[in-house]
Amino acid sequence: MKKLVNLRPALFFALAFIFGILFAFSVVTGNVFLAVTAGILAAGVFILFIIFPSKDFSVKLKCALSICFVIFIFLGGLRFYFAVNAYDNAGLNDRYLSVSGEVDEVKTFDGKEYAVISGVNFNGSVSGRTDYRLSLYIEGYKGLRIGDTVSFSAVVKDKGLFYDGKFAAYAVADKVKYYAYVSDVEINGSAPSLFQKINLAMYDTLQAGLTGDDFAVAYALLTGNSDYMTEDTVSSFRNAGAAHIFAVSGLHVGFLAAAIAFILKKCRVNGYAAYAITLICCFAYSGICSFTASSLRAVIMFAVLGFAPLTGRRYDGISSVALAAALILIISPAQLMCAGFQLSFAVAFFLTVLARPLAVGIRKIFKFLPEKACGVISACLTAQLAAIPVSLHFFGSFSAVGVIVNILFIPVVGALFILLFICVVSGAFISPVVVLFLPKYAIIAVRFLISFFDDKIFTVGGFTFGAFVISYYFALIVCGGLINLKRAAKIALSFALIFITAAGVAIKTADYNAKCKITVLGTENFCACIVSERGENLLVVSRAEYVFSYARLKKVADGNNIKEVAVLLLEKEGSYDLQVLVSKLSGAVKVSALYIPGDTEEEQKTVLKRAFPDVALINYADGTVISVGNTEGTVENGGKCFLIRSNGGVTAIYAKLNDSPFSVSVTPDTVVCYDKADYIFSAYAPERLLTYLKSGSFENAESGGVVTILK
Repeated sequence: MKKLVNLRPALFFALAFIFGILFAFSVVTGNVFLAVTAGILAAGVFILFIIFPSKDFSVKLKCALSICFVIFIFLGGLRFYFAVNAYDNAGLNDRYLSVSGEVDEVKTFDGKEYAVISGVNFNGSVSGRTDYRLSLYIEGYKGLRIGDTVSFSAVVKDKGLFYDGKFAAYAVADKVKYYAYVSDVEINGSAPSLFQKINLAMYDTLQAGLTGDDFAVAYALLTGNSDYMTEDTVSSFRNAGAAHIFAVSGLHVGFLAAAIAFILKKCRVNGYAAYAITLICCFAYSGICSFTASSLRAVIMFAVLGFAPLTGRRYDGISSVALAAALILIISPAQLMCAGFQLSFAVAFFLTVLARPLAVGIRKIFKFLPEKACGVISACLTAQLAAIPVSLHFFGSFSAVGVIVNILFIPVVGALFILLFICVVSGAFISPVVVLFLPKYAIIAVRFLISFFDDKIFTVGGFTFGAFVISYYFALIVCGGLINLKRAAKIALSFALIFITAAGVAIKTADYNAKCKITVLGTENFCACIVSERGENLLVVSRAEYVFSYARLKKVADGNNIKEVAVLLLEKEGSYDLQVLVSKLSGAVKVSALYIPGDTEEEQKTVLKRAFPDVALINYADGTVISVGNTEGTVENGGKCFLIRSNGGVTAIYAKLNDSPFSVSVTPDTVVCYDKADYIFSAYAPERLLTYLKSGSFENAESGGVVTILK
């Protein structure tokens, strides 16, 4: 019998390692469904690769492969377990300490400077050096730079394994275990590494020749660091489906490798030497970009691609992707749960599997198109198809015009990337203002063209694949020819899988949309939640400042297909102006009505009505009933809490007690408390929460349940 799948050892063992991580992850999160799903997938891979007979496989070989498969599953599970266990046990239990370390990253967050500190040394009730990193939130702007050595004293708090009710994948993967808030920090010197020095040189050159978002776009394109870009700019590229150009990946490494290879070829450098030089340059570039998963994946794949012909072997893209995934997960197994890893490897895998067959199909249908054009269209379409489930899961939406935008912009981005690289190098000898004159206007042109596709009508969201992502990706694999089937069987199976996926997603989405949903979001500068039921949506806001991030709001809105909301202001607190607040909220979702506390100034109402004539202004007082779908919400306790009632009982509470906004969802056996007074979910003590639930305003709530604290 012919093998259904050709054995690729790298893919076979990489999948086993991944299944092991998934099993361990299901234990950590208590997700039985994930454990069952991983078991079914592991059994399926085992059957496809081993059980189906082949004359090339002896019984001994099958037994050896089976044993190795099980061993790699255990290795993956153990690697994840030990990494997570070490992270969880590194807590300090909120101690006031003197801290010193080196700045790895510098960002801004809700108007504060934010730095990630490595090489952390503690002094106080706990002393010594830790391998874990610390997030430092600083009031104001201190001008920190990568490589600075800093010291400060503060209460050092622990980051838990869960944040916002979800596994804190990025914190665990990046080994960021601690966080602290300070009003001041002492800069003791600067000792950047070689890669950091190059990164700083690029930063200084670009900043000297460019300003504002032009600088931010150029820096993000070269280094993958988009922290200096405004939310509007990031949103524009994301809505257009082009935000991936700011995540250093195969696209960037490919451009760089091609440019270096071209120069070396012109210089008649020996093939082996040219390969070594190019590989070193690509690895160094990944280092400049902080060795992100996507850049490392690209470098490893390039290493395999260049090495294969030198040894007379045929390059296998699938094995290359599998090898890169395995190496990265061995180093940091929590990367498997990160959006960057999933997007990068999903796209890379399906480009090797599906892009070529799809290009052949496009060529047959559109015979007038050149072969290269078919290849470009196929690559962009394949990348979009591979990224859709991941984008929906992590970002709540994807761009419907992403394929068109990428077909138009990828050549432009490639040229701009190389041009910026040349200009940055030249900036060491020539004035940056001069060398960056042309790139400046090229970036302005790109941003202008992207703005044409920056519209909510181009974003698709409001549904999720859930477990049906398996049938979706399996359909792509079958269409790509990875499984050896006859043409009729391949077509039949592909259509069956597509039908199962479409039907499953439709049923899942309809069921999800019929329920009353409460989503809590925000930071200390913006505390809110969205209540949604059957197409009606209410955004309850208890705190808003002039400076706040609405990115999470937009993600929630896109992910739940929320196009329009009524906004309920529990009380007028914070530095916001009503017109500014509605304007910012309207950037994420359409505001249909604004419920305003009775003590709101008439002048603000008048100005707001002139600026937003389509927004209904509604005054409310304590006890006002506001309906959401079939559910009623009541504003109580002097406008400090909003109770959502269902079947005569309280199902959720959004409140502001003792100047600390939080939200709880109540079911007969569980009370979930979200404390949004801080950046982290540092929740109330269970006894204190239950006391509130038993008090007057919350007398209808279930008070005998188990309190679940989301950190």
